[in-house]
Amino acid sequence: MRVNDAENSIYEGLRGLTWRPYLAVMWILCGQLQTLYADEFSDAERSLIPPTMDAVREVAAAGESAELTRQAAELAQAWGDVRDEREPEASPGLMNVWATFEGLVQEIAGITPRYHGAEWLTNAIIEPWREANHHGQEPILVDPNAEVADDSPTAHTLALFQHIVTEVARAQEGDWEPRRLRAQIFRSQ
Repeated sequence: MRVNDAENSIYEGLRGLTWRPYLAVMWILCGQLQTLYADEFSDAERSLIPPTMDAVREVAAAGESAELTRQAAELAQAWGDVRDEREPEASPGLMNVWATFEGLVQEIAGITPRYHGAEWLTNAIIEPWREANHHGQEPILVDPNAEVADDSPTAHTLALFQHIVTEVARAQEGDWEPRRLRAQIFRSQ
């Protein structure tokens, strides 16, 4: 599997969705990121993830509100504080996970443009592979033709994320409740 092609497919798929389906799929994908990075989270991240996921889920399911916008702005500030405090000790992948969560609440709060979190998410998937393949060499030059074995964990993760984006794009109009969508996607696998 060509890494760049898969990464671009996920990113473009996310950017091609309208707002609420985008948030629904990001909620599902961020659940997967939690699993991938569970060992790297501090108590600070663990305390921010549930309210962040709740805000994303609520906007995806029911739309925006002044209260959710306010909560999202507070969460964005809290994610920025975590980033500022922990950045020196964090892996590039973990920093991209933080940026994904922070970007999502910034989008909801209107601080950044919509779809800001999409690029961070794709980077969070790829960074562990890049780090492992460059053994601490800086800077890491990205090979646009780089490939991973189809049976590798990176390929499986990329394929899963592509599948989730595709399935949400096919979902029935109007039902963007992320928990229901996730259940349907994982039941069909």
